[in-house]
Amino acid sequence: MSSGLPIVRALAAAAALTFALWGGAAPVQASPDTFRMALGNLVGGSLDTALSPMTATTATIDNLPHVSDSAAGQSAYAVFGWPGQLIVQALAGGLRSASGALQLVPGLALFFVKADLDERFDPFAGGEALVDLENPLGAEPPWLKYVLPLTPFTIDPKFGITAPIGQYGPNASTGK
Repeated sequence: MSSGLPIVRALAAAAALTFALWGGAAPVQASPDTFRMALGNLVGGSLDTALSPMTATTATIDNLPHVSDSAAGQSAYAVFGWPGQLIVQALAGGLRSASGALQLVPGLALFFVKADLDERFDPFAGGEALVDLENPLGAEPPWLKYVLPLTPFTIDPKFGITAPIGQYGPNASTGK
């Protein structure tokens, strides 16, 4: 019965050694970027949903040349495609808000170490935006975004994003 005990101890020691080596490799330095991304998605996703009638209209107009060559086909798409685009754009905004809520927990945890979520974990902020501005407080002064209560004021405003999944044509996957 005690024959499995040395194996368990060896595995525990190996796991502890691996964790000690892996955890001790990175220097400790704060990084607010994941937290800023989470807050930006949480607020921006709500604005994306509110602006979904505009982004649905934009996506419908952009898709017209790719749907049909005839005026009748394009007219039918404009009438029947717009409600579908509205649903896609509104759901994409809701998913962006949900992803921002999920990113808050690691964002706060990663605020205190030099690590960030990869941008691939932010798929809902990749399309063309109605508003895409660079906040000067995010760059100058450089220490401001590291002050936790002031971090939300350093977010770059990006909202009214057209979901790339609702776009047709050669550049549909990139959102451009």
